[in-house]
Formats: sequence, C-alpha cells, structure tokens
Amino acid sequence: MIKHLLQKTKYTLALLALLVSIKGFSQNVADTQYVNGLDRWHHEREEELKREDGWLSLVGLHWLKEGTNTFGADSKSDIVLPKNFPLAQGGSYTLTKGKVVFHQTSGSIKVANLASADSSFIVGESDRKPVTFTIDGFKWIIIKRQDKYGLRIWDNHSPALQAFKGVPRFPVSTSWKLKATFQPAADDDGFVSFKNKIGQSFDNKPVGKLSFTIGGKQYTLDIVSESRAGYFIVFGDKTSGEQTYASGRFLTVEKADDKGVTYIDFNKAINPPCVFTDYATCPLPPESNVLPVEILAGEKDFHAHH
Repeated sequence: MIKHLLQKTKYTLALLALLVSIKGFSQNVADTQYVNGLDRWHHEREEELKREDGWLSLVGLHWLKEGTNTFGADSKSDIVLPKNFPLAQGGSYTLTKGKVVFHQTSGSIKVANLASADSSFIVGESDRKPVTFTIDGFKWIIIKRQDKYGLRIWDNHSPALQAFKGVPRFPVSTSWKLKATFQPAADDDGFVSFKNKIGQSFDNKPVGKLSFTIGGKQYTLDIVSESRAGYFIVFGDKTSGEQTYASGRFLTVEKADDKGVTYIDFNKAINPPCVFTDYATCPLPPESNVLPVEILAGEKDFHAHH
C-alpha cells in the first residue's frame, strides 16, 4: 500500500514538473515572439526617421514675416537656406493675413498640390496634402503654428541623416506592458494645459485618463489627443534628463475595449522629433503627465544630438 502511494506520488510530481516545464517553455516562446515583434517595430521606426522627409533630414524652420519673404542660399535673403541649397535666390513667399503667395525666380522648383493658378494658397487648409516644393534633394512646405507661419525644409543629404546609426533603447521587457483602465473625460472636466518647444501654450479638451499600476502604486496619464492609431500621450518620468530626453517622450496606446481595458506598452515610448532636429515644435508633457517613477523602457536619449 505504502509502495503504491509512493509510486503514485512520484508519478504526480513528475507530471507536475512536466506541466511546469511546458508552461515555462510556452512563456519563453511568447516572450521571444513579443521581443522579436518589438525589434521589428523599432526597425520600422528607425526607417521612418530616415525617410527623405523624416526628422533626421529636417534642416531648417524659418518663420515668415507679414509681407514679402525672399529665400535662397544668398546671405542677403530674408530666409537664408543651407549653403548647399542649389539656388542663391529661389524666389519669395508673400504672407498676407494667412494667405501665402509663392513666386520663384526660375522654373526649376517643382511644386505639388498647388490648386490655384496664381500660386496662392491658404496654409493649414489641407493638412493631409500641403503644398510641397522640391529641388535637388531639398523639400519644403509652409506650416502654421497658431498665428505663426514658417518654412520647414528637409535635405535628404543632411549630416544628421548621414551619421545616423540607430536610436538606443532599454532592453525589451514584458514587465513594462501594463494593463490600464480608460476613464473618458466628463463634459465638465477642465482643460489639459501644456506648452511646446517654441514656448507656445495650449489648452486641450482632454480625451480621458489611463490608470495603471507600477510596483503596487497607481498612476494616471492624461491623453492629449486620439486618432485611428490610438491614444496619444506625452509624458516625463524620473529618467527624463538622465537616461532619456529631458523634455519627455511620446507614446501611442491602443484604444480601450468596450470594458475600458487597454495596455500601455512603455517599450514603445519614443523620442519626440526635437531630439533629432532643432527645427521641430514638439509638445512638452503637461504637469499631470510627469510620473514620479523611473520608466526604464522604450527609447533612450539620442546622444548624437548636439
């Protein structure tokens, strides 16, 4: 009888050990697949940075004054473009109460998405299809930031692009993919206030909050905006200014299901464009989104900058 019980106990223990082994193997496979998926995602992110109109190629942002703004490589131009810009005098942009009229001194600049025959257009009228100007590897558009209008220009042979060797990041870990609860904003909720890199202030109607737990403590993040891609969050944490960019990082979170549940994957926290160029106008984290904890996940500061 005792011998039978011992044999049965050995069999049970062996079975339990096998089940634990199988579970551990399955978990390892899942973790490996997750890490591989994040590696692919990060590679695609770096490829996007290297596009001809990516942040690594951005070499200038010049604010227009009311009236005529000449542009070109000539130092006497109102807007002095990089020395390797092929035209000493490219032409001019005349700004009159939000309407821009383009004049070029030669026919070598290619213009796309310009609907008006008189070379005039309204900035911000169609964000999806801005009027674009190109010549010999340079591309530029006119942007609007509140009441300011600027010429933003890319060079697909920029030094930053040529020197780029990747963005450093923390090791991928499933422990930084956290279950979160979405709480939609109420009609009487106040605004989320924040500034951008050039000092402009904004008050956005909040989309809602995400609540999650780290180390047994609950934290929340305000959602700045949302799109088809998900919730957009700008946040800072105790690594900001040390291991990560001082002015915070960006994160897109998949929209919550019908039960209000989603997952914040801090492994996908990325540097804002201002890390890669001096000519971006990045939003800064609102005070409510500066976490009093280290988020040791996602992209680290891009030390090649400056």
